[in-house]
Amino acid sequence: MSDLSERHEPEKRQRDALEKLFSQTQLSPFDLFRNFPVVTPRFNLARFLAHYEIFKKIIDVPGVIVDLGVYRGSSTFTWAKLCEIFCPTDIRKTVVGFDTFTGFAKLSAEDGPENPEQDVIEGGYFGGDSVECDLALAQKAMNFDRHLRHKDRIQFVKGDVCETIPKFVEERGDGLRISLLNLDLDLYEPTAVALEHMVPRMARGGIIVVDEYAVDTFGGESRAVDEYFIRCFGKRPRVVKFPWHSNPTGYIEVDW
Repeated sequence: MSDLSERHEPEKRQRDALEKLFSQTQLSPFDLFRNFPVVTPRFNLARFLAHYEIFKKIIDVPGVIVDLGVYRGSSTFTWAKLCEIFCPTDIRKTVVGFDTFTGFAKLSAEDGPENPEQDVIEGGYFGGDSVECDLALAQKAMNFDRHLRHKDRIQFVKGDVCETIPKFVEERGDGLRISLLNLDLDLYEPTAVALEHMVPRMARGGIIVVDEYAVDTFGGESRAVDEYFIRCFGKRPRVVKFPWHSNPTGYIEVDW
């Protein structure tokens, strides 16, 4: 057995056990959702708690939340539901989720060689054929449970972010301010474009999440982040991590 297979074996066994649970339980899917700690892997629950700790830092910071890299919607809906819980009457605390919904648009030289085993390929990290319909239904369900019925918490922006981000920033105008920028694009070029257009719109006290910073698999993200901060601020950013979880790998506090 290879080293990679050995590392993945406990995860596979956990998944097999949970799949067996799902196949034999007499509980409805809704009842399983209500008791989510029973069926949620520790890693995913820890990621949710990390996002919660980050969200608490920007509750009193004005500006929208920008989620770059929706994938299957976990982070987007986490931010949105935390807004409903902690900022129920703040109609401006909304979440804008960007994604191609077709996987990675392309890789550049800065991203290194393709790695199919880690899905580092064109079209990699595709959420699935049903993901857009799934997210639309999830948003519909969430809308029955929101405080301000006339205002959507979530806006999805579909397409290559290298094109959609500049257009979005231009359309929103000078009043656009961002309290939380979740950078989960993985690759060099989209991360560089996001930083160039969105960091100048960050509110002071805001947070920039760098989801794959210092991760070998996605070296392009680290390179884009470092290059931007060295060029604009003369040094690499101070990236803070949680000592109890590795994902996201860190965040940057906006104090400039």
